[in-house]
Amino acid sequence: MLKAVIFDLDGVLVNSEPIYDQHRIGYSKKRFNVEIDREFMTKVRGLSSKSFWEILFREFNITHSIEEVINHSRADYFEFLKNHPDLKPIDGVVKLINELRKSGVKLAVASSASLRRINFILELFGIKDKFQAIAHSDNVKLGKPHPDIYLKAAELLGVDPKDCISIEDAKSGVKSAKAAGMKVVGFKESSHNTQDLSEADLIIKNFSGLNLERLKNLAL
Repeated sequence: MLKAVIFDLDGVLVNSEPIYDQHRIGYSKKRFNVEIDREFMTKVRGLSSKSFWEILFREFNITHSIEEVINHSRADYFEFLKNHPDLKPIDGVVKLINELRKSGVKLAVASSASLRRINFILELFGIKDKFQAIAHSDNVKLGKPHPDIYLKAAELLGVDPKDCISIEDAKSGVKSAKAAGMKVVGFKESSHNTQDLSEADLIIKNFSGLNLERLKNLAL
């Protein structure tokens, strides 16, 4: 039975994936003089900041404090985001959120982003009050593709994971939600997204055809 829907943030609620990639590529060049490309960013899509920097440091033999880089890069990214003209909600997602809330379905965000960035984006678009819970990279031990973040979201909502549906745009996120025992909608609207979402129970290219009834049927 459908009791909750849990949304990823980047690439599902907001079109931030290309912006995120743009910043990470520029920051890595500026800070460490290393060249990373879209292929590299595709490989690390959906991972936490800690996992991203661990992979980057390993591949480019960089020795540096990961915690210091996480804190500095987050602050830099906030400045980058604040006035970015292309940042906006994904088409149709706010309409779906409103329909689900009206029907009494519980809503949460489960993202590898920091709580500060999640709150910043949700508040920017006036949708923070739509969500009863936020699970983020700072309150779980293991990030996606491990199930911890989705199990935490279900726990915060007070809902059994089997009664939750996740909406994800990354392979690691799909694996995370499936490992938590949830049904998963794979969202693949943008040509920017080349992720393999084949493990999802349903794959959509836009939110126009996704509604409460379809989600209820998927949860059966």
